[in-house]
Amino acid sequence: MPAEPTTAPQASAGYRWARGQFWLGMGGGAFFLLLDGYFFVLGHFHLNARFEPDNHPDPLGGAALMAFSSIFWAAWAVASFGYAWCAAKSRLFLTAEGVRLQGGFRSVSIRWGDISGVQRKPDCDLPNRLVIRTPDRRIRLDSHGYLPAEWVEILSVIETRFPMAFQPARPPTETPGIVPLPASPQDNRLVGFLAGPPPRQVPPALLRAARRESSAFSLIMVGFCYVALMGVITGLMLSRGLWHDWQLEGGAAHADGRVMGVSQGDRPDRNGGTIYGYAFTYQLPDGIERKGLSYTTGRRWQEGEGVAIEYLAVDPAVARIAGSRLMKSGITRNQALGPNYLGLLLSLALVFLGFRARWRARWLLEHGRLGDAFVQSVMSTPRRFRGKPVFEIALRCAEAGNAPIIRKKYRPEHVQFFQARLASGQPVFVLFDPARPKHAIFPETLV
Repeated sequence: MPAEPTTAPQASAGYRWARGQFWLGMGGGAFFLLLDGYFFVLGHFHLNARFEPDNHPDPLGGAALMAFSSIFWAAWAVASFGYAWCAAKSRLFLTAEGVRLQGGFRSVSIRWGDISGVQRKPDCDLPNRLVIRTPDRRIRLDSHGYLPAEWVEILSVIETRFPMAFQPARPPTETPGIVPLPASPQDNRLVGFLAGPPPRQVPPALLRAARRESSAFSLIMVGFCYVALMGVITGLMLSRGLWHDWQLEGGAAHADGRVMGVSQGDRPDRNGGTIYGYAFTYQLPDGIERKGLSYTTGRRWQEGEGVAIEYLAVDPAVARIAGSRLMKSGITRNQALGPNYLGLLLSLALVFLGFRARWRARWLLEHGRLGDAFVQSVMSTPRRFRGKPVFEIALRCAEAGNAPIIRKKYRPEHVQFFQARLASGQPVFVLFDPARPKHAIFPETLV
């Protein structure tokens, strides 16, 4: 057990450790509020993206979609301000009993005696990150959230209790590793877990570490956010006349009309052609005269010329001159939705692969066959990930048919673990799928 020295003096309110997150949340909330106001104004006053009156307001695809966009960005603003609120309430307490991290909704407490390892990143006199490990969880302390004087004070408290973690790095190793502390029960717990027959009861901490190692949850959230963003962009495109053009192509009623005015656009279309707008009037069978506006690339009709009008029988306000369009830019269906459909498919594939990798990690822990794998080589590669060098590790397991198992690792503690096993010749526990031996997980790297 580590010694019990007195802690360094600190304010009773604790150390604020999320100053950067607070300002990020406030800035994001302000940005999303601006977007929310933008879409609210467009929807309320029936304007297009250039704040011009929309002559064809669409009750379903226009105003309703703008309202949905306003609610969507308002929800993001609320989430951002909530994130800032949680960051403002976050505190770190170093007491005589242990470490306590207080967040916006929950707090985590760890007794000094339950800490099984402390890691510095990078391994220097003043690291910018500390990782505190216990058999059940891992807490990461980053310097960017604290004031410089507070961070030095925190390091002095941790160093007083765990001096082994602050010894100078060994010259032969390229990356720092975890400094094990005495009297840790995690190895015994891991052996007990692996000795159990399938299906095994996976400890929550081990399952969280396996999922985090197999697929970062942030990637899955990026996929979901991209799906939502592509949905909003697609809806905005549909609200600007493209949806009405599709409806008119599917079946439209016809009437006679007359061109009342011709205007030339100030911007060319996607192919460089000149866009012309035609204000027209038309009379319905019930005698009501209506007005409309449609567009073409290149001039086709003159002012005062009679034209054929296409309109929707269920909504006569939606009308265009036959052979023209309601979408001013002239973008086609494939041009509008093709990239969005591709983005949706890619983001959904990202989400699927992320969940599939996490499910596979859980299946291997519960049902995987236990074997001993021997490290054949640990080779550095020219690649870097998150500023750290990536190593290629080759292993062979007799129970898996001696098929090579190749893994790429960038975490310093994982690389040093495999380097130590290669030097000592000691095997590594591996859980693998007998049907697909290359699908394997190494439980010792998860504790």
